[in-house]
Amino acid sequence: MIIIPSEILGFFASALVLITFAMKDMRLLRRTAILSNVAFIIYGWSNGLFPVLALHVLLLPLNIHRLRQSPGSEIGSNGEPATVDRATLQAIAALHLANALREKDRSKAASGCLNQERSTRICFG
Repeated sequence: MIIIPSEILGFFASALVLITFAMKDMRLLRRTAILSNVAFIIYGWSNGLFPVLALHVLLLPLNIHRLRQSPGSEIGSNGEPATVDRATLQAIAALHLANALREKDRSKAASGCLNQERSTRICFG
């Protein structure tokens, strides 16, 4: 049995697909899937396997899109830096506000005065 170079490419692409099933890191999985898509596109084109070619031509942009959407991606799906959604910005603002209020209460406690209401000031010592 003689293995021709295009068959080696087909086995390589198949091995990449098999490897993706064992991966836990989604970003590495997508990168490997993209490499597999490219290998299958070349393999399908060189052997006239149009169903294989069509499948991987469709999967390639999908994998690229999903890679860009994955957590930790520095690039958004539109090619620009990833943006933070409004809910995340509001949560960050709330955390900053809570931290500022906590620091304010600590400084008042250190001075010996607590302000429970606007009109009432309680001082110790």
